[in-house]
Amino acid sequence: MAGNVVQELIDRGEAQGFIKAWASALTDTLEFRFGRLPGAVHAWIATASVRELRFRLLDSLEANSLAELFPKLDLA
Repeated sequence: MAGNVVQELIDRGEAQGFIKAWASALTDTLEFRFGRLPGAVHAWIATASVRELRFRLLDSLEANSLAELFPKLDLA
């Protein structure tokens, strides 16, 4: 039983590491391409899943603007 708890903690830590790495990569890419990011984008990144972060990072390579990447966010 204790082994399962330890494994869950390890798994959770690895998931958090993945999320942090993808969030950092997306933030760096967006700032490089579009400059300073609005708070709404930072908030979206902070709550996104690994899958969402990955797809948005890939989309950011071809996007022309933040509005194109985040059409539902208030970027003002």
